[in-house]
Amino acid sequence: MSSETKREDLPELLFARAKETPPSGSIQFYDGFFPALSAGSKYTIAAKQSLPTSLRKEPYEATQEFEIEAPRFTLDPGVVETVFPPDRGNGEYDQELPFVVLTDPTLPWERTVVPGEPAPTPERPTGWLALAVFAADEIELQPGTGSPVETLTVRALLEGEGGVPGPQIPTAAVPGALLGSSCQAITVKGPAFAAVMPTLAELSSLAHCRAVNNLEEGEALLSVVLANRLPLATGSPVRYFANLVSLEGCHEYLEAGKQVPPKVRLASLHSWSFISQPESDVDFETVVEELIAHQTPTATLSLPPAAGKQLGEPAAARIADGYAPLAFVSGAGEQSFAWYRGPLSPVVPQPLPKVGEPAVPVAEARNADELAIYLAEQGTFDLSYAAAWNAGRQLALADSKFSEAIGRLLREARRTLGQAAQRLSAPHLTGGDPERLLARDATRARFAEAVAGGLTGRWTAALAGARAGVAAPAAAGRLERPRRRASVHPRDALAEPWVAATLGEALEELLKPVGAWLARLSLLGPVPFEHLVPRPAMLPPDSLRFFYLDRDWIDAMLAGATSIGVEAAADAALLATLMPKLAKIVADEGGAGLEGAPRATGVVIRSQLVSAWPSLVVTAEAGGKALPSLRDDCPAPAVRFCLFAGVPDHVTLAEPYRGLRFGTDEHAVAPRYVTSAGPIGKKIPGVKPVAPSFRQAQPAGVLEIAPLAKKLAEETGSGAPSLGAGDLAIQLVAAPEMQTFPSDPSSGR
Repeated sequence: MSSETKREDLPELLFARAKETPPSGSIQFYDGFFPALSAGSKYTIAAKQSLPTSLRKEPYEATQEFEIEAPRFTLDPGVVETVFPPDRGNGEYDQELPFVVLTDPTLPWERTVVPGEPAPTPERPTGWLALAVFAADEIELQPGTGSPVETLTVRALLEGEGGVPGPQIPTAAVPGALLGSSCQAITVKGPAFAAVMPTLAELSSLAHCRAVNNLEEGEALLSVVLANRLPLATGSPVRYFANLVSLEGCHEYLEAGKQVPPKVRLASLHSWSFISQPESDVDFETVVEELIAHQTPTATLSLPPAAGKQLGEPAAARIADGYAPLAFVSGAGEQSFAWYRGPLSPVVPQPLPKVGEPAVPVAEARNADELAIYLAEQGTFDLSYAAAWNAGRQLALADSKFSEAIGRLLREARRTLGQAAQRLSAPHLTGGDPERLLARDATRARFAEAVAGGLTGRWTAALAGARAGVAAPAAAGRLERPRRRASVHPRDALAEPWVAATLGEALEELLKPVGAWLARLSLLGPVPFEHLVPRPAMLPPDSLRFFYLDRDWIDAMLAGATSIGVEAAADAALLATLMPKLAKIVADEGGAGLEGAPRATGVVIRSQLVSAWPSLVVTAEAGGKALPSLRDDCPAPAVRFCLFAGVPDHVTLAEPYRGLRFGTDEHAVAPRYVTSAGPIGKKIPGVKPVAPSFRQAQPAGVLEIAPLAKKLAEETGSGAPSLGAGDLAIQLVAAPEMQTFPSDPSSGR
């Protein structure tokens, strides 16, 4: 390693020594990354070169002595990449093991607990570092600081200043300059030291090496040191102090049955504190089980079947299709009911025919009455699409920016169309590329083209001939006054295909804000929740409901929104002409429900999951591939609303991923594959979780690591008497909880 190599470059350099690069996006665990040379050892390099005797009889010889140095009593803060729980964190950590991630992959194995012994090897993997977690009453706090960390010299640490024994390292074995340097230390009460600190046999299981290969971290080797204690909090919050400590020279205190002094001082290489809160009664698995227990067989957004039975068979069929009977007051003041279904349909919506006189697509409906459907056999109305049209118009009128944008668009469209009609009537603009009629300075451009085509030469020849009384040569052409063309009405100009296409290009900058707003509207963002779920009984507490997005409902709403800019029939024609361009902008902005786009579906969840886990991850898959998410938010308290581009096979709810963590699940460890018998790291189906044992002596929460590693080796079928540090880390990975809900699109529900 050159003298210019930086410490932060070390993981990448050492990664080249690994047996193989992990696949992209993967993480691999190793029992350790053991250095080839021992820290503190002295070595000599000898070089000898012989030349032909004709040149030199004696060979060239040179020797160089060097000593391996490594961190001992202090640590460069840059080596610590991550700690968990975070410094000054405050949360429920009682099932998560604290840990520290180091950028130096060999650091935990660069020294040994017994001073002077060779560096650890795969056969003797016990290192010198431990992550110790103590409560405030188990460790001495410094006066006035509330911190257990004190600063003193290395000599004072080793000589037991104040009568507190420290590491049993002879001062003669430490260089003088190092003895006079400062370090940080903590003083632990003897009973707490004996109850909390890992034994010599456990140290090798609590440090492992991790190889990562992903976009966030690149290719790197890291070392991880785990604590052996779950920071429990019973009844009230507890402040814990985590310290990465050196155990070099502390081997006598760690031997089983060895008497520990009343106090022990340890070198603290890195320290932080956090508060562990008592575990709440709400856990992911319990809430999901409650959600499953309240599911209906079809899990679709419709009223309970009992409501349909009271209304007869036709009404029951309507309710099964997602309609709700709502109060309706006619224009004459008569009170009755009408059917209403929002844009969230439990069945595949059937396309509507054209509406109005003359008939136009739903997206061009001129008023809500055109979309009212009379059900003659029931004597009632279906006002779903009429309500959608009115909702779109009201939402558009309520947004002053959109009102201004669509008004400006239509004014400019009328002006541009009038200009096109005027230029179509101009004889000097006929011929050539018709799309250039709407170009700026079209007359000047056309004159420039004529000049470039020889117009000035023909003029000059014609004028010269006129003066001489000679007719212009036939080759020069004959200049004739263009005949005046009849006026072209803007309505007739709009009928020209090229005008419709060119109009959209000319107005693109004005179309963009209108299209962007309509895209948000198509995702139902501004739509009141009661328009989506008209009856609370359709979405009771602790329920999850699937739906199809009704494309015609969206079109009717967009028609109502754009109607605020229509002042005459000509405006309606202009909007119809611009609609393809608007539709493209809506699609580009991620809008939903448009013709030609994938059928949009979704799920709406009303559950404590939503409020307790604001970052709940909701994903949908079809054919093993994730579906794009169109919308994912909370339109009402404790309600999650998700839209997907496509029809999913299943939807998964999962706890948010908070990074790689370690711990237990309900104070148990689910065995995972560590051999080729299954995917490495995946939970082994049918194998019961292993409940770890805890040390009986207080304080609580200290795990018995050795029995746990042995039991997990049996349950995973590893074939080893005990799991190594890497395999044990895989077992302790705290993966997010998740639950998958299947959907059945083949039934139309």
